[in-house]
Amino acid sequence: MVMANAERVSKALDLLADGLRPKCEQTWQGFYGNDWLDQLRQQMHGSARESGTMSDVAFVLSGMKATWNEIFGHGFSPSIRSLVFEVADTRNNWAHKQQFSTDDTARALDSMERLLEAFGNTDQRQQIRNSRRDLMRQMFDEEARSERRRTAAKPTEGQPQAGLTPWREVITPHSDVQTGRFDQAEFAADLYEVSQGTADHEYQDPEAFFARTYLTVGLRELLVGATQRLSGNGGTPVIELQTNFGGGKTHSMIALHHLASGVPTARLSGVSEMLAEAEVELPPKINRAVLVGQVMSVADPKRVGADTALHTMSGHLAYQLGGQEGYELVRTDDEAGTNPGEKLRELFQRYGPAVVLIDEWVAYARQLPDAGADGRRVAAGDFDTQFTFAQALTEAAAASDNVVVLVTIPASDIETGGPRGHTAMERLKNVVDRTATPWQPASADESFEIVRRRLFDPISPEHARVRDGVIRAFSEMYHDAAGEFPLGKGEADYRRRMELSYPIHPELFDRLFEDWSALDKFQRTRGVLRLMAIAISQLWQRGDQSLLIMPGNLPMDSAGVASELKKYLEEGWDPVIKSDVDGPNALPLRIDTAFSHFGRLSATRRAARTVYMGSAPRPDGKRGVDVKSVVLGCVQPGEPTGQFADALRRLSDQATHLYVDGLQYWYSLIPNVTRIAADRAASNYSDRDADDEVRDRIAAQRDRGNFVAVHPFAAGPGDVPDNDDGTHLVVLEPDATHSSGDLNSPAIKLAERIVAQRDAGPRLNQNLLVFVAAAANRLVELRGAARSFLAWQSIVKEHESLDLTFQQKQQADSKLADASKQVDSLIAETFTQVLVPSRAPGTADIDWQSTRASTSGDIGERISRKLRTEEKLIGRYAGVRVRMDLDRHNLWTERGDVSVGDLWEAYARYPYMPRLTSRDVLDHAVSDGASKLNWQQETFAYAEAHDGDSWVGVHTAQHVTPTASGLLVHPEQLAHTVDVSATITAGTPTVRVTAEAVPAERTDSDERSVEGAPEQPTQFYAQFQLDRVRGAQQLGDILEHIAAHLGPEVQLELELRASRSDGYDDGTRRTVSENAQSLNAQSAEFE
Repeated sequence: MVMANAERVSKALDLLADGLRPKCEQTWQGFYGNDWLDQLRQQMHGSARESGTMSDVAFVLSGMKATWNEIFGHGFSPSIRSLVFEVADTRNNWAHKQQFSTDDTARALDSMERLLEAFGNTDQRQQIRNSRRDLMRQMFDEEARSERRRTAAKPTEGQPQAGLTPWREVITPHSDVQTGRFDQAEFAADLYEVSQGTADHEYQDPEAFFARTYLTVGLRELLVGATQRLSGNGGTPVIELQTNFGGGKTHSMIALHHLASGVPTARLSGVSEMLAEAEVELPPKINRAVLVGQVMSVADPKRVGADTALHTMSGHLAYQLGGQEGYELVRTDDEAGTNPGEKLRELFQRYGPAVVLIDEWVAYARQLPDAGADGRRVAAGDFDTQFTFAQALTEAAAASDNVVVLVTIPASDIETGGPRGHTAMERLKNVVDRTATPWQPASADESFEIVRRRLFDPISPEHARVRDGVIRAFSEMYHDAAGEFPLGKGEADYRRRMELSYPIHPELFDRLFEDWSALDKFQRTRGVLRLMAIAISQLWQRGDQSLLIMPGNLPMDSAGVASELKKYLEEGWDPVIKSDVDGPNALPLRIDTAFSHFGRLSATRRAARTVYMGSAPRPDGKRGVDVKSVVLGCVQPGEPTGQFADALRRLSDQATHLYVDGLQYWYSLIPNVTRIAADRAASNYSDRDADDEVRDRIAAQRDRGNFVAVHPFAAGPGDVPDNDDGTHLVVLEPDATHSSGDLNSPAIKLAERIVAQRDAGPRLNQNLLVFVAAAANRLVELRGAARSFLAWQSIVKEHESLDLTFQQKQQADSKLADASKQVDSLIAETFTQVLVPSRAPGTADIDWQSTRASTSGDIGERISRKLRTEEKLIGRYAGVRVRMDLDRHNLWTERGDVSVGDLWEAYARYPYMPRLTSRDVLDHAVSDGASKLNWQQETFAYAEAHDGDSWVGVHTAQHVTPTASGLLVHPEQLAHTVDVSATITAGTPTVRVTAEAVPAERTDSDERSVEGAPEQPTQFYAQFQLDRVRGAQQLGDILEHIAAHLGPEVQLELELRASRSDGYDDGTRRTVSENAQSLNAQSAEFE
């Protein structure tokens, strides 16, 4: 709950009084003695009798002000006195009901917090701090909301009305990135060039280097540990740097090189604070040695003086640390190409503290020959000696307390360099691991900051609030539509990642760091920097208005971006990108141009780019991204997510190099079978073939809803029977389409013919028909999808003769499944135009009522559901409604009754009557009407027959089993002719048994033999009273001794009636009602 500012100040003042009271009481008592309170009042008001207690913050603050110079001023600085007076003014403003702005409140809380800190209080101070932090969060959230509201009406060209600020207006790329003047080599740090003083300024100058360097957790630990070691306070002597190509090894070595450069740490961004936090200091002078294997010759010694040449790595090391004097310690072994052994310890003892940086050692060692191999010998020694030297070096470093050695070891094949390199790496690693500590490379989240610092200027506080508004909008979209995106994207952790990576979307970073970084040629951070620099430069120059830089708006139509991406993959991707991914003639652009709803969002191009970024082969052998990840890489707040999924499906139907496996999409150099399927769909199958497939699918749907039958693709009256068994759903042939509001549509014309006629004359049961037609604007799409399904079906059947690869067969199976789902979906979306015939009494013309069905479920079920809600199709009816129909349309005969059969005929034939789903609905309604206790006022009686003089077998206030010959009797007529009290009413539980004989087929001889004989009865009826105790046994006897002799057409009904003078309580009603429902009672109610 948001707390008002005045309330927040009030609570803080109470906490302040509680926090200051103990210290103030102790101070005043120590100064004034036991009567300190009276003395204090005297000082404040000139009288000890003045009121005021220590629980009142105003009294406490006034006392502090009155005694400050005398007491508190000796122990506290003037700044604390200012806080006391400021807080006292705050209390007075609060007491006089003055308004507090958010800034005023924040300052007041901060002052109280500082005052309590000065007086040594912790509990109340922490509570006020929490209140202030909560206020700050509230303030920042409100500022973000205000920023969104302020820009809500501002349109963005080519983008939906998102009302949020594009990234280019929030954060600015470095000037070299903006203009594209950067040199890609700048992103390749070179330790040797730095050591020689020839590197670019941002790498060569320690201050510039650290200004653009993000101190990751791993780099912090490296620099702090090295400082501890150099200062003789512990630390690790040997550190092993091993990551994939471009993982930050060289950058870390340059950082340590500059740390030991002698430049004051206060001038190195973040370094001074880092070392102060760790409570370590660098020695004033540190010697450095940089050994880069790729630039050191194993055969040609490096001459550094008139009589001095450096032959081995130990010679280079000694000369760099100690000059000529240092070299003399190892000269003999250097010239002989042997291991200097113990002399390394003496070297480190004499020239420590020292930093030794060894890069590309494997590249150096793999050039050395084996000992005695073919008599070959090089100046640098042999292969085995190199690793003896490595062991001596690491042991010497461990024995010294102020020397640190950093060694890089490659982790990828491209850096190792063949079998010889693998052997060198394994042996070097075995030696180094004995004394080395592994280094922690940058995490993915830290890599975000590394890239952002190198490519963008710092973001201002004002723009940070704008950024937060954008990120909040993305996060809310991911949370509100969680089912459209991969799991967890709406959570707080992903929102934090968006803040770290802004303006680059985390999904783009994930694809680069997780997928592309697995490629041997891709140099992780270095590769990401190069690619993103080119992409950002292009986006900036094009005036990109996107909210974030996402996979979907990566400008792959740019030659520079496409070239950077292609060089990490095998040959042949250029035509794939130009035809199926991005470019002036690419398929995605053509689709966006052809379909305006895609074009407004560039939906197909953005989806294609996102899929391409997910197409890099991964170490686990999997490829591609699923639909939700594609949507994640494309959609921005305010844009419909479904457009991108639809665009991707359309692209997959036409693209030659886009593969689909279930929900996974990826590009491949191997052409797919999409072109074959497209050609077959266009030439091998017609609209008639498509209609046949759709008709078969509709006919196979099992859920008819409330319809007794569904007639797919009726083309005329002869296709629809004229039965009175219930309401029929007629699915009109596809060409008989309908559009909302079109009273002369092909669908209405065909439906009028069917309503008027049957196969052999005028149609009788006109009120038992409902029609559904295809929407005119969806039919073409449905037929196209059906033809595509048939084409994929034929390809799957013929995969052996087509000689499909395993990948192509998988694609065909996946596309067949997708095409089948699409056909089913489009059937539901196409056949939505429901036409219901109606007619006013006394008129001949049919009025057509049109409605639109939902698209969920089988065709019969979803249309039933729609018509039931509008009461155009009735599946349950009440006796009261039947009585109203009888009265409204004057269906009573002259003697005041109507047969059930005649009444059903009226419901079935006349479109002005309610449309009941079947005769069962009427039977239940008749039974309901006859069972009412107030039947004389609301419904009717039920009679089994009329003998010419009176009604026979009259039933009232009980359920009945209507027959076609049964009669509904008007209560007024029944009162004149029958003693109502003598009619059959409810008593104890009864069982009715009815049976109807099924006559066998008669021959002519049968008719002659029975001519003149009395007619045999065809029906039996009996009613039994059941005892509550013996009811189960009686029911068994009835089944065995009566029902078993009456043939198969026997109907049994159990009717239970009960009464209680004091009524039934809620528990009884609930128990009985639930049990009746569980036992499938047709009707059960309390009155």
